[in-house]
Amino acid sequence: LIKYNLDSADQALVYANLGFAYLQNGSTELAKETLEKALEWGWDVLQTDELAKIELHLAETYKGSRQVRESFLHYEKGIHMLLSDAGMLPDDLRKVNAEGGSPDAARVRDKRTLFRLYSGRAGLIKVKGYGKPDLPSGYDPIQDYQDAFFVMDLMRADLITPDAKNFLSTYVRMVNDEAMDLFANASSFAIDAPIDFGY
Repeated sequence: LIKYNLDSADQALVYANLGFAYLQNGSTELAKETLEKALEWGWDVLQTDELAKIELHLAETYKGSRQVRESFLHYEKGIHMLLSDAGMLPDDLRKVNAEGGSPDAARVRDKRTLFRLYSGRAGLIKVKGYGKPDLPSGYDPIQDYQDAFFVMDLMRADLITPDAKNFLSTYVRMVNDEAMDLFANASSFAIDAPIDFGY
């Protein structure tokens, strides 16, 4: 790529797109290597939401190769990036500063990626099972699913475009089904309301 005289940001984006293509193609090792290069080149020059997407794709790559600990760490980094960029700490997701105002999480620019980071991290329990040593002790996937659906509710204003409706119909429906399986076995959880997938 250097021979094309691309600046660091362009090189990072090329690596990110190439890594995503490798991920989609099932070339796990190439995806890891290429996405790591994307982070290396883009760390100081890409926007936070672009870096968070690279972390998401790295997490998915490690998840696909059953490397739960590494996957968890990349999901975690992506979540922290997006929340930090919005001036938030992880525990502030549902916090509302002004009475009757919007939750602080409304400031997150890339809510779709944040949704995928939370739901993807929660889905790690299916890889090796809940409570295995590869996941931190005390980790609660139900909280991640709740946070994912909280973020999805914040996205509802954007759900008027065909692309957004497709995202809701396919990806979110799949995550909802996974979450319901987990919630059915968790006595401490009660879902507030079913998700309306109609338009």
